[in-house]
Amino acid sequence: MNNLKTELNQKHNYGLPKYVWKSINCHVLIALFVLFSLLFSNTILFASVEKALPEAHYGGFFVPGNLVVVMCQGSVYCCQSGERSWKPIVNGQTLMHGDAIRTLDRSYAVLSWGAKNLIFIKPNSGIKAVLIPEAKDYRLCLQLFRAEVMISARESAQINTESRFGTSIVGLGDSSIICNDNQEIIRAAKGQTQVKLALNGDEVSVPEGYSLEIEASGIPKKLQQFSIDSEYENYRRFYSWIKRFEQDYAFSILDTEYKIESVRINNEFINKFPKENGLYVIETENKTIPKNIMFQFRLTPTPPINQRFELRLGKDLVYVVREGRDDFYEVNFPLPSVPDFYITINKLDSLNRPIRIYNAGFSVYNKRLSELKARDFIKSLSEAVRKRDQIWFRKYVSEDYRDFQGNTWNDFAFVAQKIMQNYRDIRFMIHPFRFEFRKGETLVHVNYRLTALTSNWNYRFEDKGSDIFTLKNEDGILKLKSKVSGMFFNRMKTTIDLKKALLRGRVTDELTGMPLEGVKVTVVGTDFTAITDSMGEYIIYSMEPGKYNIQFSKNGYGIITAGSVTLYATGEKH
Repeated sequence: MNNLKTELNQKHNYGLPKYVWKSINCHVLIALFVLFSLLFSNTILFASVEKALPEAHYGGFFVPGNLVVVMCQGSVYCCQSGERSWKPIVNGQTLMHGDAIRTLDRSYAVLSWGAKNLIFIKPNSGIKAVLIPEAKDYRLCLQLFRAEVMISARESAQINTESRFGTSIVGLGDSSIICNDNQEIIRAAKGQTQVKLALNGDEVSVPEGYSLEIEASGIPKKLQQFSIDSEYENYRRFYSWIKRFEQDYAFSILDTEYKIESVRINNEFINKFPKENGLYVIETENKTIPKNIMFQFRLTPTPPINQRFELRLGKDLVYVVREGRDDFYEVNFPLPSVPDFYITINKLDSLNRPIRIYNAGFSVYNKRLSELKARDFIKSLSEAVRKRDQIWFRKYVSEDYRDFQGNTWNDFAFVAQKIMQNYRDIRFMIHPFRFEFRKGETLVHVNYRLTALTSNWNYRFEDKGSDIFTLKNEDGILKLKSKVSGMFFNRMKTTIDLKKALLRGRVTDELTGMPLEGVKVTVVGTDFTAITDSMGEYIIYSMEPGKYNIQFSKNGYGIITAGSVTLYATGEKH
């Protein structure tokens, strides 16, 4: 029996001696312990890597003016400037000028340049950091060897990339770059990227949603559209970083709707200003025009420090909004030369795109000053006619000119040129007697007398009557926009035959004295007819001198005939 037990034990131990079996058990236990230790240490390592993500936030690892490693995962190494050895990178490490970075298989890194730019590096990439000194700070240049990176920049022209294919300047936005021995591909996922080719120095602008591929020869291909969502999907491992960067820096302000309250101009709230034609009329106590405008307003809710605002005056002038006293934001600018101006307040997103939050129109009409300017314009018009200054008419007659007879700016310029060639000693006396101000335009009621000598100096032409000039400010210059009676030169052009006569006059209401429009004027016994305009005036050209009966008729007024009206030749002996 004892021999049988011994035999069974030997079979159970696979024929090994007892001390050997104990040694194997010991080694197995040690191997299990080592394996457990490795697994536990890896768990701690990956946990520490994952833990780095929520701790890195705006104002944490993002250090202004420094290139900092905010996340590294896997085998990421750094070779410092002047050394040959590669050392592992750790979170929070600051990279210096000339430092090189390598990521191996399944290794990723995120770098921050200041507080407004992030660089995402994918596996099997090699880059070198070069800091370029500028007036007040440094500009970062990334030299790419074999690399695949995405740059999220919120400071314009703060990050460049260099390769043997050329230089890329990432402005405000996100751009990905793939560089290897055979090609370089630049994709503008958000914003625009400028590329300067190494082959010939040409510059190529890559707009948002387009990619530029440069072949091994250095020759670029045509721009191609790509899917922006797919490109971000390629960088999905960095999704949490991109999202956090957008939220922590500036994109969160896009969701904030600001409301402007308590608007003041020169310390007076605008709700106290009268409104004319939808415009706030700026007035002062002594009825004078201010030299400067201090525009102030409050914002609700209170914006963060990094939120920027701008004030646009018209289309071209832009002023930076600054914080003032008593929770007011303010802009101080000189009074525009035009009487009407429009103010737009924009908030700027992280890509410097303006988003309008306020718009209003203002008028600084001082009627006396506007009247003086209109009088100066009328005086300069009279002088331009006397001097036959065609340049004046091209400059001070609006390109939008259109009178009640359908004449345009081209018609005005053409007729004026012809008349000034065919007449001498042109005199244009204008007497303004009434001024109206409507929607930023000045209506000037005038009486005028226009005389001129014919080119042979034998006859003098004369025309007189009433008219309404419409003047408008365009780019700070007062210009003639329209006339009621058409072009005064048109009559001179029509009556160039001085042997003929013309019939003209004005029809008014006997009781009120107001001009009558739409009165039919008929020369009895002839085919000559005319209809009075809005000023009650009429004119008939090219009639034979002599005596005529003139008939006036209008519904509701009956018929009146003026008999034996004598007409003389238009040309009068000088």
